[in-house]
Amino acid sequence: PREFLNFGTNINYSNAIRNAGTDLYSTAIGQFPLATPYDANGNFLLNPGADDQVFNPLNDPNTVFDETRSNRLLANIFGQVNILKGLSYRAAFGVDVNSTRRGRFNGAVSSVRRNAAANANYDTGNGLVWTLQNQINYDITIADKHDFSATVVQELRKRRDEESFSSAQELTYESQRWYALQNNAKGVTEVSGNYLQDQLASHLGRINYSYNKKYILSAALRHDVSSRLSPQNQSLHF
Repeated sequence: PREFLNFGTNINYSNAIRNAGTDLYSTAIGQFPLATPYDANGNFLLNPGADDQVFNPLNDPNTVFDETRSNRLLANIFGQVNILKGLSYRAAFGVDVNSTRRGRFNGAVSSVRRNAAANANYDTGNGLVWTLQNQINYDITIADKHDFSATVVQELRKRRDEESFSSAQELTYESQRWYALQNNAKGVTEVSGNYLQDQLASHLGRINYSYNKKYILSAALRHDVSSRLSPQNQSLHF
């Protein structure tokens, strides 16, 4: 780039998969010390010791699943122009995009469902935040003792979030986990969701004065307009 122009960008992307399950160690503490988790033929026993209040957790890794998949993109770009000596203009744009999917499944033969029919949940979320900033800076020194600087900033920000939650009981096919919640004995899939959107517009002005690099005087004024506030009080100076 030429001397009067600077620009750059930064992009980060992440993908994550997290698997969780029941706490086998804590559940195992509640088992009878002399009871065995399998019978003489090696068959799994849901109630070791024939106690219907104590449940064997060793099958949970095969039938209890809690998987979260997430993606996130963080990116920004900026440019600065040095218009005159001491005078510059800078613009920057940033975006944050994310998506999350969480699937939870509890099989019938587990310490969670305890021989009741399997159930599952399927939750999704999508979010977007973008920010645009414009900034003008001016610096000047007079007679080697008087330093003046002024900054004017305008910033726009918008956020949008969507969430969806689905669940079903008494699933027909355990192999489908959370991917086919409509296949259940009740014929009912519960669905709910959330939606959020807000916007913010900000303006800032600041003036600094320094004498002989010892004494400093500063003044600033900021004006915000937010959609999250009531229509009668969306604007504020401070």
